[in-house]
Amino acid sequence: MLVCSKDLNNNLSLQVFSSVSTIDADTWNTINNKIPFYKTHQFLSVIEKIQKDIQFRYVLIKKNEVVYAALYMQALDFSFKNLVNYTSDNTGTVKSAFKNYIGKKNTKLLNLGNVFFTGDNGVICNDEEEIIAIIPDVFDIT
Repeated sequence: MLVCSKDLNNNLSLQVFSSVSTIDADTWNTINNKIPFYKTHQFLSVIEKIQKDIQFRYVLIKKNEVVYAALYMQALDFSFKNLVNYTSDNTGTVKSAFKNYIGKKNTKLLNLGNVFFTGDNGVICNDEEEIIAIIPDVFDIT
């Protein structure tokens, strides 16, 4: 499903989708001829079906109306309790009170790439330099 679309500068535009199934598989898989298996339409489709607690976003970037690049992101719930469990406990201290306060907070994390693959940047294109420059615009609208 198309979530939104936006025109950017330099003849670039983008479309944001909530499911990879609404994007043509051939269009996705032919953006870069060296696409690793974990960035393919088929693999992302399987991950999306398995992980019901994660929200997915897929972005097609067009240059002069031709698909030039794709990005994929995963939004997941994150509890700060997971962070404070890695520090030592100093009961009765300011640090302990701060840990207790932070440990009760939750937020959404938007991860560019796949949280299941270390080092995956979620960018599919032939010229990453141009795409990296517009990533803040993508985050603003997703």
